[in-house]
Order: sequence, then structure tokens, then C-alpha cells
Amino acid sequence: NGYDVAVADLNGDNAISVADEINAEGGRAVGYSCDATNEAAVIDTFGKIRRDLGNIYLLVYVAGIAKSRKITEFELSDFNLCVNVNLTGYFLCAREAARIMIEEGTHGRIIQINSKSGKEGSKFNSGYSSSKFGGWGLTQSIALDLAPHGITVNALMLGNLLNSDMFQSLVPSYATKLGIPEEEGIPYYQSK
Repeated sequence: NGYDVAVADLNGDNAISVADEINAEGGRAVGYSCDATNEAAVIDTFGKIRRDLGNIYLLVYVAGIAKSRKITEFELSDFNLCVNVNLTGYFLCAREAARIMIEEGTHGRIIQINSKSGKEGSKFNSGYSSSKFGGWGLTQSIALDLAPHGITVNALMLGNLLNSDMFQSLVPSYATKLGIPEEEGIPYYQSK
């Protein structure tokens, strides 16, 4: 659609590979390795993006992680990982994009890929669901902060993406929590 694209991923090789695909299709893209949960890394990456591609018009925050366990078995480290990737990383990236947009006077867009679990609790997903609820509140709050600058902020509250790597990795634990054989996990969620 005419955008130059910065692809940032914890896996730098993956980011470069995706950028190469965009470039092969006639676009212009650059890949960056970035840990969205690390403030210094996010600040550095946005500086590189601005240097390499110029102004930022659109941020899509799509990083996400889920760990599925009953609350009595949920490790604090897994809970913190969900919050750090799904909420803190979104905050850091939105903040840095907004700073650049405001400096450049750009009426930009910030979009978080959220989840239906951000509006409705999810069994055995306390870390994921609570971080997504937090993302929904963060979206509303920064939308209010940035409206005077002509920057809009939205979240997409998606349902189960059954063919995604993340959902596929959770099928065994979901089947266990439902008390069904693993091979019935996907058909169960398809029926919903």
C-alpha cells in the first residue's frame, strides 16, 4: 500500500527474512532484531527505523505470547512473560512511535493486535487474558492521550486463530483442560 516497512522481531533472522520477502515483491523493507520487553532495545530500534526509513505513520503491534495452565500451577515467570510481551512491549513500542509521530506532526495510526481474551476471561489463560485486558485499557488510554495530536489508537479483538503457531502450540493443554483427546481440540474450537 505504498508504505516502507520496518519489521522488528525478537528473532532478527526472521525479521530480515520477512523484510526480504517484502523487498522481493517490490516494496521497501528493513528487518531489525528487537526485544519489545527491553526499553533500551525498543528505543534503539525506533531510532534505527527513523534513521533508515524516516517518519513513522503506522505501528502495528502484533507480538504476543500465551502460556496455558491452571492458576494453581501457573508459574510467576510465565505470568510475567505474558505481561511483558503482551502489555509492556506494546506500551514501549506505542510510546516510541507516538514520540516520533508527534515530533514529525504526523497524524499516524497505532494498532494493537489484541484478542477476544482481552474482553472475556479465558480458562487456564490467566497470564494471557489479564495482559490482553490490560492492552485494551492501554489502547483506550493512549487513544485519549494522542487524540489531540491527530493520532488514532485501536485494538483488534480477534478470536481464535486456529492455524497460527501460537494456537497450535496450545492445543495439547487446551485438550487436557477440556478433558478431550488432543486430536479433537481443533474441531472443538472450530465448532465455537
